[in-house]
Amino acid sequence: MRALCLCLWLLVVPFVNSLDIDTVEVEGEIISPTQDQEMMSPPQLPDQELFPDVVNLKDEEEIITLANLSGADQGNWTLDTCIIIKMAAELTIKPNKTNSNTTIILEVPVSAGVADTSSCIDSNTTQTITLQWSEGEFNRNISLHFSKNGSQYGVSKIDAVYELRNINTSTPTPGPDNTTILVNTTVVEYISLSTFGMSPWVFLVPVKRSYLCSNINDIQMIAELHRTDENGGSPGERLFNATISAKKVQFDAFRSTNNTYPDEFQSPSDCNYRPNDVVPIIVGCALAGLVLMVLIAYLIGRRKSRARGYQSV
Repeated sequence: MRALCLCLWLLVVPFVNSLDIDTVEVEGEIISPTQDQEMMSPPQLPDQELFPDVVNLKDEEEIITLANLSGADQGNWTLDTCIIIKMAAELTIKPNKTNSNTTIILEVPVSAGVADTSSCIDSNTTQTITLQWSEGEFNRNISLHFSKNGSQYGVSKIDAVYELRNINTSTPTPGPDNTTILVNTTVVEYISLSTFGMSPWVFLVPVKRSYLCSNINDIQMIAELHRTDENGGSPGERLFNATISAKKVQFDAFRSTNNTYPDEFQSPSDCNYRPNDVVPIIVGCALAGLVLMVLIAYLIGRRKSRARGYQSV
């Protein structure tokens, strides 16, 4: 049997080797096995050396995204001995009254200074710290108003001003001999932002404690467009609401002037702290069960005592 198989193998192998299987003619087209494999193989990615921008583009987009997510840097500001604040805050402003998609993200820089308009009197029930800075020829500022009521205090109002653009105008001015001359002046157009008086106050904390929070959600602010040449008290043009948000926040106001450590925050009250109610619930259930067991034992004992009284009669 083995000899027969060997003979058949010797006859078939030379015949198979004599066939040309490298190419096959199908309807006038010659297709090779290697060509078929190339057609079925997946497309190759571009060579990084030939197209370096194709690979680097994704990396660049990711870096930009991470930079946007990082947000503002945390700054630290002190007003005399009564207020210390630390935060990374930013304002979202919509300067176009007809298009809400036009947005300005304004970060409060760590280089901002404390303005002279800030007020810090320990005996008052209100204290204000104003941070101001410039971007080119335009000024910006933000004010935090703290209010105290008995044993607690909080932020009762937030204001901000964003100078938008300069406008060159000609103003009629009386001249000599009852004439009128045009004087070129520069008018500043600015956006006024305010929460107005908030009720209830936000970021409430006991006196002699500081407010600590890792993230403050957006707070709505009324936005109005004004000009420096308008009459006092003018309402301006109403814009879409702006928002203020902050991270890594710590506020400490109404500090005593006799504070031993004037540059350090008082004991913090964390906004993320939530008391653990599990232990009180377990203790309460245990006490309720104990009272129930005592009551059942009392009723059983009383029933037995009555039964013994009937038996003695």
